[in-house]
Amino acid sequence: MKKLVSLVLLLGSISFSAQEISYGLKAGLNVANFSLSTDEMGDYDARMSFHVGAVLEWGITDKFAIQPELLYSSVGAKDEYTDEDVTIKTTAIVDYLSIPVMAKYYVADGFSLELGPQLGILLSAKGKYEASFDGETESETIDMKDNFESIDFGYAIGLSYSITNNIVGSVRYNLGTKNVIKNSEDKINNSAFQLSLGYNLF
Repeated sequence: MKKLVSLVLLLGSISFSAQEISYGLKAGLNVANFSLSTDEMGDYDARMSFHVGAVLEWGITDKFAIQPELLYSSVGAKDEYTDEDVTIKTTAIVDYLSIPVMAKYYVADGFSLELGPQLGILLSAKGKYEASFDGETESETIDMKDNFESIDFGYAIGLSYSITNNIVGSVRYNLGTKNVIKNSEDKINNSAFQLSLGYNLF
């Protein structure tokens, strides 16, 4: 009898724990740029890109949860230079497998603040050059992966709101703390604002 009671309690606790875990998918917009350590390096323009991936939320208490994510995220920056009749556009396209682990605190029903570290594993890095002169345009794309560090690290802060039981909207700012360029005396960090829409599958 004692063994039966213990088994029932164990199964009950497992069922309760499962109710505290939800998972789903998310996707959204990146507004990315490079954060530069010196003014002498000039300014870059933001690059519009995207992110997509999977999310798991583990509720610790009614107010606190841990949310690890696995995302494909495209960042980088762009620049444009004009000299007389020549316009040169340069775009850095840098793609990562991003793994943020967010601590979430629910300040109101469905509304939470998020903060946590983020690991980035470099997937690809390309430079796209486009030159326009006398109505003609020439473009070239080169592989720059060997010039970038294979690992990036940073932090993310944001907020999210449960629009329905299944749909979640969020806004987040990511700032890298590691120099992403190899053998560079000047520090270049990734940064990005993210607007996301998620759908909870369970």
